[in-house]
Amino acid sequence: MDTNACVYVIKEHVGLEDALERLFEEKVELAVLNECLLESKRLGFLEERAFGRFIEAFKPKIVEGGRRNVDGAVLAYAMKTGCVVCTGDIALRKKLKAKGIRVIVFKKGGSLEVT
Repeated sequence: MDTNACVYVIKEHVGLEDALERLFEEKVELAVLNECLLESKRLGFLEERAFGRFIEAFKPKIVEGGRRNVDGAVLAYAMKTGCVVCTGDIALRKKLKAKGIRVIVFKKGGSLEVT
């Protein structure tokens, strides 16, 4: 989960766990990069608060991406682990797809799709 995806889940009341289970037909482990935690502190008050609520509600695994740039950290972590990335960031989505990394995107009505 990247920063904007975490915020989106809270702001739009997305039933994330159910949507992920339907998408993958199994329970998945959520992870958020430490770099995203740091980025959330630079967001506006409402976004930072939404991010914090996401962490409290879903208790994702906090992992190190190993980069200062958040998008670079997401890309590096995904390449290293082969995980699927959930993001609404179009530029990041293009970078991930160029490296063959699967991306989860939000669809209308709270559903998810892997591209």
